[in-house]
Amino acid sequence: MPSVIVNVNHRNYTVVCGEGQEGRIQDLADYFAKRFAEIQEAGGHASEIQHMLIAGLTIADEMIALRDAHDELKEEVEREREKAEVERQEAEKRQTVLTEAIQNAGRRVERILHRLTRKEQEIEF
Repeated sequence: MPSVIVNVNHRNYTVVCGEGQEGRIQDLADYFAKRFAEIQEAGGHASEIQHMLIAGLTIADEMIALRDAHDELKEEVEREREKAEVERQEAEKRQTVLTEAIQNAGRRVERILHRLTRKEQEIEF
């Protein structure tokens, strides 16, 4: 099984991973090491394990904030889809009303034309 050696706080750790996941594990470890270093530089007299815990919690907070933002966007997309569907249905109804109005107008024109044609024929005789 593949493994990756990652470095956090000048210490190497071997992480076993799935085939083809080595690059992803290295990217994750690099990000964690960066966040850990930022927290460690921010100071305090906390121990290494406390800094690691804070780094992990900070990353978890980032992840949850991103998940929440993603969920909000999904909800917004769904609201927009529903709104678009309502608008489509309303447009379809308007189209039906207009089509019927045009058809009715056409029938009236045909009736008027028919009456005029009859009157012309009556006048000719």
